[in-house]
Amino acid sequence: MLDEPRETRAEIIEDVERAAERIRSDGTTTELRDDEETRERYLGV
Repeated sequence: MLDEPRETRAEIIEDVERAAERIRSDGTTTELRDDEETRERYLGV
């Protein structure tokens, strides 16, 4: 495991939000799940 994360939690959240905006602007929709399993998997919290 890395000693220091490459990105902070806030940076990861911003990246996901930007990706979701791009998807929505392409005319498709997505629903980002904000549940414990998703946070644990992607953010390690």
